[in-house]
Amino acid sequence: MVSRRSSLGVHARPSCDWNQSGPPQDVKAFALLLVCFVVAGASPVKALEWPLKYEVEEGTVSPDGRFGIIVFHGEISPDGEIEGLDEANYLADLKTRQVVGRIRGSSYFWPHNRVSLNAVWSPDSSRCVVLYHRRWWFEGIELLEIGPSRMKQTNLRGEVRDSLLKAGKDLEGGAVAHFDGCLVRIGCLADDNPKAFEDRETHRVFFTGTYDCKARGWLSADVRPVTLSQFDALLEVVSSWQTGPEEQSFTPDQRLNAVYQALRAIGPVRRFSTLRSQQRAWLASVGPPEKRRRVQVEARIAALERSLWTR
Repeated sequence: MVSRRSSLGVHARPSCDWNQSGPPQDVKAFALLLVCFVVAGASPVKALEWPLKYEVEEGTVSPDGRFGIIVFHGEISPDGEIEGLDEANYLADLKTRQVVGRIRGSSYFWPHNRVSLNAVWSPDSSRCVVLYHRRWWFEGIELLEIGPSRMKQTNLRGEVRDSLLKAGKDLEGGAVAHFDGCLVRIGCLADDNPKAFEDRETHRVFFTGTYDCKARGWLSADVRPVTLSQFDALLEVVSSWQTGPEEQSFTPDQRLNAVYQALRAIGPVRRFSTLRSQQRAWLASVGPPEKRRRVQVEARIAALERSLWTR
């Protein structure tokens, strides 16, 4: 059997006496192959097979149905241990049943009663934000981008965590994400009293950040203090971004009203006065048929949500 190396002619030592004729053909072939890999950004690594005891986590399948997050599913033994436990999570191709890439820093498995996993996909299924939460706070925010031959992972948690630390050392909260074209919008409502002790003063903040996938950097990262009423109004908005069965309970009209009320709660009076006039004009322009109205409502929701990311 001829090995890959010998088929490229690298077992035989090439002559160094090229003179006027140039390098030997076997060296030319190897150099051409190397250039192809460098230019394409590809890696000749064989795809991993689907690991044993791994299943697709509910709610993590991409819109086109091709990709999903797979996690270890084990059984609890009589002594309370999970046999063969593996906390690694993977992005998998559900059609070929092969692993696209391992998610670095992942720590979720089933059954797990303290950590949750959510996946937010871009409409074209080319990008995904994986969110890990432990009880009251986020533990990981990972951006996965699917290329022709590999998966690229970017940790978004650090920027959010650093911003919250600057605002207060004990601030903790849940994070949400959604896509706006090539931009990833990250929101986080946090406070320093997660157990809601009545005899303790509570500080609340709202983090808003925008990451540009094409420029590969943060366009903005901002933390603003909010009151209890503002916190509750914003909670309605971020709840509508959650993935899973809960999001099905939010109709487009409810989502529109939630973001409108949030802007009313946190925005300056003068700015909201302008927004109210714009909203009334928009409502007057919306009409049947129902399909057209739904498209108009979704577009209006997106426009109002962008306003949450500006002071």
